[in-house]
Amino acid sequence: GNTVSKVDPAGVSPTTSVNAGGTSAYHMMVAPDGTIWSSGIPGTPASYNSILTVNGTPHTIHNAAGGVVSLDTISWNTADSTKAFYTSSGASGVGTFGKLDLSTMIATPLLLNLPAAHGMTFDAYTGDLILFGANHVTQIDPTTGLVVHDAAFSASETFDQGTSDGKGHVFIAS
Repeated sequence: GNTVSKVDPAGVSPTTSVNAGGTSAYHMMVAPDGTIWSSGIPGTPASYNSILTVNGTPHTIHNAAGGVVSLDTISWNTADSTKAFYTSSGASGVGTFGKLDLSTMIATPLLLNLPAAHGMTFDAYTGDLILFGANHVTQIDPTTGLVVHDAAFSASETFDQGTSDGKGHVFIAS
């Protein structure tokens, strides 16, 4: 919905809640500089300070032609918090993967109609981005923007979000 909460790991109740600036907050990400980001499925991303004490600030993302781009997930592979990657798809997962310049709010698509272009995480073990969507898990080299590996699973799977532990394991919600 429109609420982002910070929860004390020792408790079960939110210790801080702020609104997402009128956007949907279904996917959560943290930039290398500690800035917290949220986005919809897909939607307009919002940013928050690293301690979640202010409401979200929406950021309209454009493509080079000026059109508005809706995002699902943002991920980084460097310490530069302005240079990122994005996915854009509906809940089915099939969509777009590309580069995102957060200093200009310009999105540049790299791969279109990619089944796994929904959730995404950076995997420190491989140095690659791992995408999850539809019934696919796709590994992408962030240097080249090319697919390293794509795994298709049973059609009954619908992958959403996931993460890596940096030790060669990926955990994915279906």
